[in-house]
This record gives sequence, C-alpha cells and structure tokens, in this order.
Amino acid sequence: MALDRPAPTERRHAFTGRIAIRWGDMDALGHLNNATYLTLLEQVRTDWLAALPDADEAWTKERGPVVAHAAITYKRPIVYPATVVIDIWSEEPRRSSLVFYYELRTADVPDVLCATAETTLVWVSYETGRPVSLPDAFRAMWERSAR
Repeated sequence: MALDRPAPTERRHAFTGRIAIRWGDMDALGHLNNATYLTLLEQVRTDWLAALPDADEAWTKERGPVVAHAAITYKRPIVYPATVVIDIWSEEPRRSSLVFYYELRTADVPDVLCATAETTLVWVSYETGRPVSLPDAFRAMWERSAR
C-alpha cells in the first residue's frame, strides 16, 4: 500500500482541518503518540462530515458510517506544541463505502509531510451490522463538497 504518494488527480480534495496538539497527546518519547493519529483523523473527518449541509439525512439512528480500514505511514515526528494541518481527499463513493486519504503537516512547517493515512468508511445498518447503500443525500453532499 503506497500511502506516501501525493494524492492523484482522481481524488478530490474535500476538507482541511487544523487541530492543536495537547501535552497529554505525547508519549514517553516526547512525540505525538501513534494512537493519537487515529483520533486526529477521526476528528477532522467528523468536522468535515458535520460541516456538510443536510448531514442529518446522511446518517440516522438506523444507519451510518463505521471505520472498516485504517492505515498510517509515519514520516516525521510531531512534537508539542504544534497545530496539525490535515488535508482530506476522497474518491468517488462506492455502493456502501467511501475511502479517505489524509496528509498531516504542522502549521509551522507546512512543506514537510509528517504522515499520510487512509481510512475506509462503510455505511451499515446499526441493527444488523450489515452494509447498506450510501444514502443519496450523502452522495449529493459529497458531490457538492469535493469540487
């Protein structure tokens, strides 16, 4: 899996988020804990989804997204204090899933890539746990946001 390549043109830039690192996000070696990267990805992805119009139609109490896959390639340590700038790209939604690609940099050194990542969200029925088709409202939101 080549997570260290720049996003190709068939991926659309969807969102840029900024998150300030907290002292408690560091590990014993003095850099951002590897598990915290997943939390940062979740936060910026949630910020993007929440900012979309009609987001309440895209997932409900009956169905919504779950993370089916996550991968991170670490390039350079992130240390406190820092603000992480995370860019999200996505491919066109599939029947029941959407793949996100991320690039993480710090605001003070924006030309240096700290990490790349990839997650796959699958829409599921919360009752059965089985995949369901992405709602039309979400597809429309993706079309509007990823231009």
